[in-house]
Amino acid sequence: MPSTDLPILTALNIPAATSCPSPACLQWTPDGQLYCAMKSAIHILTPEQGINIDAGSLISGSPIPWERTALKWFRTMIEFLKVQPFNWPEQSQAWQAVSLGSLDLSLRAVTCSPSNLTQSAGCLIVSLSSNMDLTLWAATRNHLKGEWIELQSITPDIMSSWYADPVLEGASEATFALHGQTTCITWTTQADFQMKPAVTVDASLLIVGNRAGKISFFRFDGSRSLCLVKTVDVSEDTSSQWVTHVSASPWISKQPGHAIVKVAYATSRGTIGYFCIDQQLRLCDDVSSFLFSKAYEVTVETVAGGTLVPQDSRGATTLKWVQTDLKKDIVVVCKPGTVSFWYSVGSSTDDEPVQHRTFRFHTIKLSVASTCLSRPSGIEYLRLKDSVVLSMEDGAFYIVVNASSPAQAQLLHAQRPEPMTADGQDDAIQLGDDPHSFTSEEISTRARRTFVRAESVNSKQGWKDVNRIVGMSTYDHLQTVVWIHESARPSDFSYKHDAKHNSMIVAAQLWDPQAVNDAQSEVRGQLRALDGLRSLLSNPQACHGDAPIHKLRPYLLQLGTPQQLAVNHAQLIDIIGTQSIQETCTIDLENTKLSFASVTDAEQLSIPDEAATLIDFTSAQAGASQTSFACVRSAFRQSLKQHLFGCDETLSMRLRLSLADFAWKTSDNSEMRNEYGMIAQELLNRISHSVLTIIVKHIIAVRSLVRADDLPFILRMVISSLLPGSPPGLAADAHLLADLETDASEKKQDQITEHCPACAAEVPFVEITNARCTNGHSWSRCTVTTFLLATPMVRTCIGCSRKTFLPLSSRAPDDTRNWLPTAARGWVVGEIIEAVSRCVHCGNSFVS
Repeated sequence: MPSTDLPILTALNIPAATSCPSPACLQWTPDGQLYCAMKSAIHILTPEQGINIDAGSLISGSPIPWERTALKWFRTMIEFLKVQPFNWPEQSQAWQAVSLGSLDLSLRAVTCSPSNLTQSAGCLIVSLSSNMDLTLWAATRNHLKGEWIELQSITPDIMSSWYADPVLEGASEATFALHGQTTCITWTTQADFQMKPAVTVDASLLIVGNRAGKISFFRFDGSRSLCLVKTVDVSEDTSSQWVTHVSASPWISKQPGHAIVKVAYATSRGTIGYFCIDQQLRLCDDVSSFLFSKAYEVTVETVAGGTLVPQDSRGATTLKWVQTDLKKDIVVVCKPGTVSFWYSVGSSTDDEPVQHRTFRFHTIKLSVASTCLSRPSGIEYLRLKDSVVLSMEDGAFYIVVNASSPAQAQLLHAQRPEPMTADGQDDAIQLGDDPHSFTSEEISTRARRTFVRAESVNSKQGWKDVNRIVGMSTYDHLQTVVWIHESARPSDFSYKHDAKHNSMIVAAQLWDPQAVNDAQSEVRGQLRALDGLRSLLSNPQACHGDAPIHKLRPYLLQLGTPQQLAVNHAQLIDIIGTQSIQETCTIDLENTKLSFASVTDAEQLSIPDEAATLIDFTSAQAGASQTSFACVRSAFRQSLKQHLFGCDETLSMRLRLSLADFAWKTSDNSEMRNEYGMIAQELLNRISHSVLTIIVKHIIAVRSLVRADDLPFILRMVISSLLPGSPPGLAADAHLLADLETDASEKKQDQITEHCPACAAEVPFVEITNARCTNGHSWSRCTVTTFLLATPMVRTCIGCSRKTFLPLSSRAPDDTRNWLPTAARGWVVGEIIEAVSRCVHCGNSFVS
């Protein structure tokens, strides 16, 4: 490998044909997974960094001569061809409603929901086929390598909603078919309503464009399907003007409980327009809103927008919102041969008029198929460089620097001529020699060289071989790019069966992070690998629900080897060390007041079994009212989830703990390991005390509703809260819990002591993480309830490997088993296990 070549981190073969080039073909999910939309399947890859389970299931890329591939992956897939396509001829046989994509069914687009929507706190995936129908997918018990199942065929429900729409009463069959045929999709992030802690209500929207010029908004119902929320008409001619592209900006918080999102769209006639969606939280009138956390629902309103580009008969090839480091939103629109940047779109102030810049692509000669008219396959914004990187189907990369400034933005080209030799090899190598250069030609040539090196395992690549890039994304927002390509020979017109196609996912460094251009402003200092980590830890935005391994992915890559860790050790200690923890992660556990209404004023009632219906409930806020025990339990569970996972301070500590654990495992220096170990222990203590405080205060709030079978768990919480080092406030709350009366005080110890499942000997409660019986048998304890894990029905955290019981709600409908220990079958324990959808220590998801 030449000394000027930058490293290839992975080159993973996928024996499948690629899909149509699009930025939606390769994207990161909020769970930290990379989905790759191929022609007949969705491949889901998860990098190993930050995951500490099942190392034997990891796969690595092809060995490349003179390369050290560093990344390994977990892999699973969704077999798209098993889906039954929607039969459009049954709806209408009119010519305008014909679906030619059904002749060779393939994937056209994929979009991913925010995290925390499924029962296992994961993401949902929606796929769009060439037949213009939609399918909703979700992981089962193991999103890393397990099965993903079809939850809903969305198109039949879309058709049903249109048939029930009074506006279309009397319309033709062809009109109904056009309204049901989907052409583009995207899913918004979770809205930030500026509520502390973040509310648990789902405020994300699936946006769907169709052939009738309509854009519809759907929301997941929390179970197995999507429900229609609203529809916006953006086209006057429903028979000939389709919505071809749709994209949503990040949510903008206007005030607590109020957020808006801007939606840009493109039509088949070249029109580019936008409008806004306004969402507000409304307090539910239901009595459950007075129990613990307040219950909210989301109202959706449409705000009129405008037209950016009038009809010009030039259809858009890509449309995407990007957000700059200055929190400015830019609409990036690509049409054949050009890219346009639109600034201040949808601004509510007259001080920011809409501005735009248009740049014309120049052909960068990399192969026989190089052309400036190629379709974009990826658009990414690099905050540290204030640049937008665009990848094209022909393998070229274009760089727009100073992207956040309309006056200074420019499409950066090299000063010297492009390579124009017959084979394009020699000049290309000379052009890409400087790793510090950051021009379109330099990056394109470096990507071409990476393609040649990666494909050298399969065959030698020449001028006639095209590195057809169909999807691109950034890996670390700094210097590493991941893309999927297929080596193609367009000049060879021989037919290749789908089974013979081979694609490759490549993760490689394409530029040096310290690269500086003469055209850019003066250097403000050397770029450092961990820039951005401090701001992430100070504002982790728990409201979005992103998994810690997703938030930390760029930094785990920069700390992935002992050498890299040693270089960044001082900076990392400064960011996650004791002083930083005290400054940014201080939670006053002694005076913590959780945002729920105490129910300790309720009358002492004999709570019936779950089958019983109503109980009398009295509270200072709600007054005398009638409510069901199930309503109390639901409010208790939602409040727990909100306080356990909706606080920025707790999430910041969890991110720090993940970094400290990762550094401890990676470092080969004993002194450094000791430092990281001490930091991790301090963080673990703080997180444990915070979690205990939340659980104990919730139990205190329902102490008048506690039943006898809840007492064994409550006594465990009391003992855990009184361990040495516990904050005084937590200890005081524990003493309050300890005052709960039992039938006989001498039975308390019997309720704590468990029996070994192997020999029936006593297992004393002396540790909260592990247990050993008097005969020497060792057992793990549930990280949430501290009961023995003597059942296979457990979940394992992918980040820290801690285990907890599976919730009973994960049972199949015909399964009546109860795998919880007898002492853990009270309603309080059950609701706590249901509320803990992620690890309470590191915040990552579970697998089982």
